[in-house]
Amino acid sequence: MRKHLTIAVLLLVFLTSAFGQSKKLQRKRFDILINKNLNYAVDKAFVNTIISPADSTIALNTAYQTIFNDDKTKFVIFFLEQFAPQDFTAFRNSKKDKYVNILTTKDIMKGGTLDDLNTYAYIVKGAKYNDKWYYEKTRITYFATRTLKEGQQEFFNNLQTWNFFKKRSTGLNPDFWESVLFEKVPAKLSNDSSWAPYVGLYSVVANQMKREKKELAHKKELDIINKYIRPLTHKLKVENSYEIVSTNQMSKDFLLIYPSAFAPILCPVNVKEKDKDMYIRYFVLLPQNDTYKIYEWSFLDPSHFKNSHIGPSFMDQINTLTIWNYTFVKLDDMKFWNDYVLLKSDGAYKYLKEVQ
Repeated sequence: MRKHLTIAVLLLVFLTSAFGQSKKLQRKRFDILINKNLNYAVDKAFVNTIISPADSTIALNTAYQTIFNDDKTKFVIFFLEQFAPQDFTAFRNSKKDKYVNILTTKDIMKGGTLDDLNTYAYIVKGAKYNDKWYYEKTRITYFATRTLKEGQQEFFNNLQTWNFFKKRSTGLNPDFWESVLFEKVPAKLSNDSSWAPYVGLYSVVANQMKREKKELAHKKELDIINKYIRPLTHKLKVENSYEIVSTNQMSKDFLLIYPSAFAPILCPVNVKEKDKDMYIRYFVLLPQNDTYKIYEWSFLDPSHFKNSHIGPSFMDQINTLTIWNYTFVKLDDMKFWNDYVLLKSDGAYKYLKEVQ
């Protein structure tokens, strides 16, 4: 019994000592950050060449510190502003951030409120790749602080948790610019078609590339919808006296299915004749020079499928030939496209008929 008590006492002494050493190290690191690294310097001319004033998610006038790597190919900019505590909900809604970190002593689960929060901070990190800057807003945090300066220092102190220092040391970490804030897309994602093209790139670069690719695809979709799909649906309604002609599918107002090459493009259209059930007609757009030709696709026979209470299910029908759901950004099953859509017989498309 006495032996066990002695061990427990020694363990307590060790833990107490280790905790004390940890607190001392944190304090020393804080002093280094505030006294040697936080100089409230922001290269506004540089920042303005990277972050557009049109980017409403970033308030350039609230930047208070910029840090760079040695060759100025990476940066981290710190931002902070304060607001009236009673305005937290309205302030947060105005920012429209998807992911935030809220630091509070209140127990929300027990009815606590967030009326102590008055500070909003975040970083923008960036990296240069092929002579182009890529950046993203991240580490968005709400917390309470007495003054603006205290808040700036407290948020800047997060560098301690972002590998700015060597382990158990006050020495600066030479690998900081390759660690937490600047991780790379790992090789294990090589088999993920949405990430494979970006393996080995910094995540901040890959994320922006993906966003830009998505925005470009969205713009292309809108152009195709306005130039081809809307006139097509109007023509169908006029020529066939359909009661309903709609491209709505689940939450999608206009559904276009295509592979990475953005061709061919499949568009399901819901139609309904008077006193008959709704069914799906399928149309395929094939590029020709600077335009598209429209074909009707006949492989799927609507009479082979039963409607649910909300009408025909495009997903049920397409999944008899491939694997697809509404989360898919693209459909790269080339067997589907080559064998069921683009297959030819005697030089002519077997399942496509041109729409005149």
